[in-house]
Amino acid sequence: EDLYNADWPKELLELTFPYALNHEGHFRGLRVRMGAHTGIPICQRDPLTGRMDYFGRMVNKASRIASVAHGGQVIVSAACWDKAKDGQRAQELVHTPLGEHKLKDINDSLELAQVSSKKFENRTFPPLASLENQKNRNQLVTQDVEQLVNDNEVLRKQVDALGQRLKELGGVAQDFEAKLSEISEKYKMSELIG
Repeated sequence: EDLYNADWPKELLELTFPYALNHEGHFRGLRVRMGAHTGIPICQRDPLTGRMDYFGRMVNKASRIASVAHGGQVIVSAACWDKAKDGQRAQELVHTPLGEHKLKDINDSLELAQVSSKKFENRTFPPLASLENQKNRNQLVTQDVEQLVNDNEVLRKQVDALGQRLKELGGVAQDFEAKLSEISEKYKMSELIG
């Protein structure tokens, strides 16, 4: 909630889609993704900064959990939630189980959940970017591309058939041919873009 309530620069809040940082009262300002796990890290003081630095499997898991979240989303492991659920502030939170997910460089799947303030319980996010979801997403993109190719082929055939018909109509077709040429150019541009 502190990030939501922060005094963000006016210019930042006035950005429009797709860069908008102010969305339907659910988001405001920069969107930070967070991941949490529990355990005992290896702690060492950084010789340059003098600040503590943390290492180990538990830190790696927390990092991988954060990497599957989306901006504005807080994801925790089941182990983390088990330790936090009886805490003083847990009653102020909404806990949404997200199931088991396979994360990069982690051997076992982890049970993950989304945690949010009750104020933000209506925020919606795409599926986590876990390994199995990325595979499914890639399959969906492939299917979408195949459908676009098929649709473009059908459209091309329709444009060709219309062009042939217009040629058959003779003199009246000249006006239509100009329009067909315009449509054909737009189609060619869409193939280059898409």
